[in-house]
Order: sequence, then structure tokens, then C-alpha cells
Amino acid sequence: MTSLFKFGETRSTGLFGVVGSSTQDETLRNIFNSGQYHDLTVVAKDGRDFKVHKNEGATSRIELPESADIVHAILGHIYGLPESACLSKPSPNPRFGGVIEEDTKTSQLFCVVRIYFAADKYDLPKLKSLAKTAYEARLYEALALDAMTVAALVYDNTPENDVGIRSETCRYVRLHLTSIMADEPARTELLNNKGLLQDLLTRLGVCMQEYRNTTAKLSYMQ
Repeated sequence: MTSLFKFGETRSTGLFGVVGSSTQDETLRNIFNSGQYHDLTVVAKDGRDFKVHKNEGATSRIELPESADIVHAILGHIYGLPESACLSKPSPNPRFGGVIEEDTKTSQLFCVVRIYFAADKYDLPKLKSLAKTAYEARLYEALALDAMTVAALVYDNTPENDVGIRSETCRYVRLHLTSIMADEPARTELLNNKGLLQDLLTRLGVCMQEYRNTTAKLSYMQ
């Protein structure tokens, strides 16, 4: 984990020299959008660059392994711009009768997960919390196969002690196990996810112990 972007959540002077206050937020947003006065270039994995600001003596170019949409979400969060579309409440498309398209749901779910990974990597707890909240909302809107596909991504990129989106993924599966098992591709994804299965079995063991404790207590009271 790196604190490369840590300053952005406290508005203190940091790598890009941002010192924020309520009266400066609009100025910061305008500067970020225009690239004016930039002295640092942040380059995303897919080649898009972002003109930002640094402290004297810092490097003038940083290349990141994240894609442009994720880097934009990070920098936008730092500069106080409106949150990335996948972190905000989705807007239904009137062309489809006010229903959110499945492709949009899926792409935004994956976007949220990648923002969560990046926020954890760059030590941005507020952005990580926003991503976790958005993940919890979007996961329950996803089709079973999409949910299990993103679950594989979650378990491949988070530590075993993650109490954020791993915990919510496990909870989702417990609540939707019947529909997941009825969907062959989704079932296959689940059965191939050893980490998730282990968490499910651990949780099942806890539930069984709680059940035994409650039953013993009721028997004693009678």
C-alpha cells in the first residue's frame, strides 16, 4: 500500500501541492478540468494522461497500472469533483422505459470494484468507503453470473482479512444461493472460487454454533 494520493482526502499539502478549503473547491475543480498550471503528468495504463500538480522537488511524471477511468475517479475524488458515475446512484435510461440496462449495471459494478482496489492500494479510506457502499448497492442489482464473475475478481485481489467487499460478497451468496445454484455458469464460477467457498463454510459453522447455543439455552430455560 502506498500513500501516493493520501493528501487528497485531507486537503493538506502533498505530492501535488493541493491545499484545500471550502472556498477553494471550485477553483481546484476548474484547475483539474483545464490542466492549467500543471507540473505533473499522471499516466494511466491505457495511455491517457492527466495534468495535475505537485510539490517542488517531486517527480514530473508518474505512470500507474490502473486504467484511465480508475485514475480519473481517483484524481476527481482528490480534487473534489463529483464522484465517478459508477459510485453514484445509477440513472435509468428513458429509452428503455426508465430501466437501467444490464450492460450498464455490469460495467459499473466492475468499475466500483476496481476503484475499491485502487483506493486500498493508494491508502484513500474515504474513496474506499464510497466504493464499498456503491458495491453493496450494485451487487444486489446484478445477474447471478455477473455477481459470481465479479466475486472471482474480488477474491483474487483482496486479502483474506478483508472485511469490506469480501464480507458483502459472502453475504450475497448466502442470500442468493438457490438462484446461483440454478444458473449453471454462475454455479461453476462459485464452485471454482475456493476462497469464497471457504468463507461460506466458515460462516456456516458460526451459524450452526449459534443455533446450538440458542437451542441449549432454550432447553435449559424450559
